[in-house]
Amino acid sequence: MGAAAQVRPGVAHVDGPALRAVKSTIGRIWKAFDLQPHRSEDFKLANDPLFVGEKVYDIVGLYLDPREAAVVLCVDKKYQIQALARRQPAFPMMPGMPEKRTHDYVRRGTTSLFAAFDIDDGNVITALHRRHRAIEFRKFLATTDAQVPAHVDIHLVCDNYGTHKAPTVQSWLDRHPCFQIHYTPTCSSNGRLRRVSYLAALSSIRADGPSRQFYDRKRSERLIHSQAPLALARRLVDVLWALLRDGREFSLHSPTAVPATA
Repeated sequence: MGAAAQVRPGVAHVDGPALRAVKSTIGRIWKAFDLQPHRSEDFKLANDPLFVGEKVYDIVGLYLDPREAAVVLCVDKKYQIQALARRQPAFPMMPGMPEKRTHDYVRRGTTSLFAAFDIDDGNVITALHRRHRAIEFRKFLATTDAQVPAHVDIHLVCDNYGTHKAPTVQSWLDRHPCFQIHYTPTCSSNGRLRRVSYLAALSSIRADGPSRQFYDRKRSERLIHSQAPLALARRLVDVLWALLRDGREFSLHSPTAVPATA
């Protein structure tokens, strides 16, 4: 049966060459305007009135300029981790061969991981619990207290999860004044803050300017394309922190030093 016999009456028909021309035109339009219909991203607008003025200033400043005689820990959790046991031992990785394991397994329930990352030396304090209630978080705080030197203050950066603010947790914190909790802004986890910084770096290198020059300099230092934007994102966070600390607006030129009066 030929192509002409497949055309239904009253239905628009585009033959092969015309269809290819339409697809080519659409492709050129997408490329010219940098359109990517196959991609989508989600967003969340925070309604926290203290987002920038207090909470971002507090957390960013804590990361970039930690307090003396203090430990800063980034606390997070991963719950409902499946505890799976393979039916046979795995074959270890070898040169030219990845690790191999059986496809069948036995379910051992789920577990929850609590972790505290020390931003100074990179050490991680971990604990596993069957559930992630306030009582388990209080036990994790006790574990953290036992592994941190007694003569330092402990600053915890965590999200606004309900278990972090439960009365049982608050009463434990009242008995341990060396612990201070810094909550991330509402609707803004640490992952979202990192993603915003990275996307800001990617957007800034599209135009000529200081960000593009910084990116080109990092590429000339043999950083790959995925590493150079990360370095730029860290640089942008440093600039943002300096602006918040000094209470001034961004300018391409360095601020003029005011001479001290006699």
